[in-house]
Amino acid sequence: MAKIGFLASFLAAFMTMDGHFFHGETTRTVFEGLVLTGRAAHTQVMRVFNRR
Repeated sequence: MAKIGFLASFLAAFMTMDGHFFHGETTRTVFEGLVLTGRAAHTQVMRVFNRR
């Protein structure tokens, strides 16, 4: 649980700093990258399982 708390506090500090200095651009870019990666992985999995 301590590791999860540390990670959450780090992410909160990063997002606060990013929002203050860069208007949230870094956080937004990382989030969009994760979303696109997730969608691509989902599409690939669906293609593999639909071939059978």
